[in-house]
Amino acid sequence: MNKLIKIPLVLEPQKEGGWTVTSPVLPELVTEVDDLKQLDEIVRDAVNAVMELYEDTGKEFPSGLIAAGTKSPVWFESLILRGRERSSLTGAIEILKKGQSGEY
Repeated sequence: MNKLIKIPLVLEPQKEGGWTVTSPVLPELVTEVDDLKQLDEIVRDAVNAVMELYEDTGKEFPSGLIAAGTKSPVWFESLILRGRERSSLTGAIEILKKGQSGEY
């Protein structure tokens, strides 16, 4: 059964490139991503691993992170680049990369 998980993420830029991804509400979630285009896949795998860990250890997954379903409103935040012709996520990724190298 698929579940819709809503989870705040912190993307911390790394000196060598890429980002460390954590969540303030799910401390077991720690992963890395080199290309933000892969963020969804990487985070999905990490959340699934954490959920399996919780199941294996008998720990209850925080119910507040499981969205009520697709028929209920879900608060969602995304990276958006305003004023560009290219896709929002692609532009936001470029800005984040420039920020990593000190360029703006």
